[in-house]
Amino acid sequence: MKKIEKRIKAAYDRMPAPKPEDILPSEAYNSFEDKTEKKAKRRFSPRLAYSLASVVLIACIISAGVIGLTRKPQVTDNTVKPGSSASASYKDGVIGGKPSSGSIWDKLFDSSSGKRGSGITEDVREGGTYYADKEDISGDYEYYGYYYNPVPSAGLLTASEWSDVRNLKEWLERTSEEEWAGIISSRAMSSRGVIEVSVTSGDGAVYNAKSELIASDGSVIWSARSNIYGKAYLFYPASLEGSSGKVRVGGEEKDISFSAYDGSAPAVSFDVKDGELEVKKLDLMLMIDTTGSMGDELEYLKAELSDMVKRVSKSNEALSIRVSVNFYRDEDDEYVVKYYDFRDDVDECIALMKGETAAGGGDYPEAVHTALENAITGHSWRDDAVKLCYFVLDAPPHDESEIQGINSQMMKSVSEAASLGVRIIPVASSGVDTETEVILRSFAVMTGGTYIYLTNDSGIGGGHLEASVSEKNVEPLNECMIRVTCEYCGVEYVPGNGTHEPQEYSISYDKNALANYLIVYPEKAVEGETVEIRTNVLDDAGIRLYANGVVISDVEETTGYTAYRFVMPAGDVEITGELYPLWDENTVNEEPDTEVTE
Repeated sequence: MKKIEKRIKAAYDRMPAPKPEDILPSEAYNSFEDKTEKKAKRRFSPRLAYSLASVVLIACIISAGVIGLTRKPQVTDNTVKPGSSASASYKDGVIGGKPSSGSIWDKLFDSSSGKRGSGITEDVREGGTYYADKEDISGDYEYYGYYYNPVPSAGLLTASEWSDVRNLKEWLERTSEEEWAGIISSRAMSSRGVIEVSVTSGDGAVYNAKSELIASDGSVIWSARSNIYGKAYLFYPASLEGSSGKVRVGGEEKDISFSAYDGSAPAVSFDVKDGELEVKKLDLMLMIDTTGSMGDELEYLKAELSDMVKRVSKSNEALSIRVSVNFYRDEDDEYVVKYYDFRDDVDECIALMKGETAAGGGDYPEAVHTALENAITGHSWRDDAVKLCYFVLDAPPHDESEIQGINSQMMKSVSEAASLGVRIIPVASSGVDTETEVILRSFAVMTGGTYIYLTNDSGIGGGHLEASVSEKNVEPLNECMIRVTCEYCGVEYVPGNGTHEPQEYSISYDKNALANYLIVYPEKAVEGETVEIRTNVLDDAGIRLYANGVVISDVEETTGYTAYRFVMPAGDVEITGELYPLWDENTVNEEPDTEVTE
C-alpha cells in the first residue's frame, strides 16, 4: 500500500496545480489573499488528493481483476499511436524504460505552447535570461546556466560540416596518430583501412550499386552501396595488411592488395552495363539524444530539425520522401529508445519532435548502441532510396567495462548500415569530447556519411569541441543539413531567403507621449529577439509602456534609467506609454500581463 501511495504522490506532484475557480466559485476567494494562505491551501489539497486517488486506484485494481477473470486474454505490444489516425498502421514502439519523475527541463520549456513552463520563474542577468525551479526544496531559487534566450527558432544554431570520405588522405593520417589510433583500437573499429570503389555506366555515375570486399577464403569483409557520384568505400581491419583479396561489383571481380597506408587509399573502378543513374526516393531519419545534458540545446535543435524536414520535403516534388523521428536516452530512464516508423506525413513527424523534452541520463555515456541498432535494423528502409540517418547527440556510447559486447554490437550495426546504404551523419552537440568525435567520425566515414558539429558562433548552449579538421566553414545548422541532404540526393540546394539573415520587424513609438522619456529605443528586431527599451527615472511618477496594447513590466532599475524587456513577436510592434503617480498604490501593485501579442 505504501508503494502505491508513493507512486500516486509522485504522479500528483507532477500535475499542474488546479486554478481556484475550478474547485470552488470565484466568489469564495479573495484576489488579494497573501502567499501564506495560498501555501496552506496547497498543503491541504495533496493529502485529500492522495486519499481519494488511493481509493479510486484500489477500486480499479479490484475491478480489473474481476473483469480479467471473465475476459479472454489479449496480446498487446509496445506500439505507440501518436496523434494521426493513420499512424495506427505504423510500426512504432518503445525499447526498455522505467517510470520517470521528470526533470527541470520538463518544466523549463512547454513544447506544446512554446512558452516558459509554469513551474519556472525567470531572472534577467547579464548574458541572458536565467530560469529557476519554483519548487526547489531548499526554498531558494536554483539558477541554471542554460537559458532559452532568444526564443528557439530555426537559423540560430551554427554548425560546420566535414567529410572524411572526401578527405581520405587526411583521415588516414589522423587515425595513424597515437591518440586516435588508440581510441579506434579500444573500440575495435575497422576504420583505418579503406578501398575506394568507383562505379560507372558509360559516362554516368551509378547510384546504389553494391560493392563487396572479399577475403582470400571467400568471406565478405565489408559491403557498401555507391552514392550518387558512383563512390563506395570498403573497410578492412589492420590485421589483413600484407594479404590480398578481391572487390566484387555485380558479377565482376578485381584483385586488390591490403597494403599499409602509403599516402593514398587503394582504388578500383568498374563499368557496368545497367545501373541506377537518378535518385527518386529519400528515406530521412532523425535519431535524437533526449537525455538531460541535451537540455541546453534541444529546443533549438527541434526548431532547426523541423525547419530542415519541411524544407527538404518541398525541395523537389519529384522525390518520394519519408521521414522517421526517433529518440533515445539510457538504461533505467523513462525509455531507452522511442522509435517511430517512416512516415509520409511530415507535419506529424514535426509534431512528434515538438512533444519531446530532455530528461534522464545522469552519467556521461548514453545508450548509443541500442539507438544505433534500432535505427538500422528496426526500420523498413527502402532498398532504392537515398538513406540518411542524422544522429543528434552529445555523448559517447558505453564501453566494454560497462556493457560487455557493446563494441562488436556497434560494429555490426555500422557494417549493416554500410551494406544497406544507410549514411550515418552525426550532429555533435555541446559536451562532445575527443573520444566521441573519433567514434562519430568513424560511424560516418565507414557508412559513406559526413560529420556535422555545432560551433560556439551562435552563443547558444554549452561549449562545443572544435573538430580536428583542416578547414572550417560555419553556417546555420538548418542550412547545413538541408545542403548536405540535397547533395546526397543530387537535388539543387537553395539557401533560405537567398541569405541566412532572419526577417526583421519594425518597432514604432508614440513619440508625442514618450519623446521626452526615451533613452534607448530599438527600431527593428527579429522574431524571438529580446528587445530592451530604456526610459528616464522620474522622482514623482512612473512610466508604463505597452507593446501592441499589452503592458510590458519594468525588469530592472538602475541609476538614471528603467529598462523594459519583451520578446519580439512575428510582426511589427507599436510602443505606447503613459505616466502614473508613484503614490497611487493600486496602480503600482497591479500585476501586468507581460506577454506581447500581435
